[in-house]
Amino acid sequence: MPRAQNKRMQHRLYLRLVEKGPQSTQDLLLWYNHERPQMSKHTKGAQHGASVHELGGCLSSCILFEKMGTVPREKVEAFIAHSQEPNNQGKFFETFSRRSAYEIAVWKARPMDEAVERAIASKRPIKKYPHFLQKEINKKIGDTQ
Repeated sequence: MPRAQNKRMQHRLYLRLVEKGPQSTQDLLLWYNHERPQMSKHTKGAQHGASVHELGGCLSSCILFEKMGTVPREKVEAFIAHSQEPNNQGKFFETFSRRSAYEIAVWKARPMDEAVERAIASKRPIKKYPHFLQKEINKKIGDTQ
């Protein structure tokens, strides 16, 4: 069963993609870890952020999101070059500059109707989806019966 943390992440990322449109994994990670509004100052670790692997896993495994494609490495070169300036000490980015297939995925939010249809067709238990999607599934099931 999905953890509550993953459901919260799915909900927040879905709202972000609906509001801002398609975004890259790096843009979403930056927003999720640094720019999104925090719920409380006293959460004791619940707002710790996410790694790129956690975020990518959440986006790829959830029916709410669709991968549009990847951004070629050439688009990232300016970012890598900036990170290698002497004051930035871009040792981390030197390893990526040698890779030949470094690309960044771009994601968009699926329309709610399509996500509900996919959820019903998958026959997974409804409780495995985020709460806002559970409500929409229950509405759709109630309409057809």
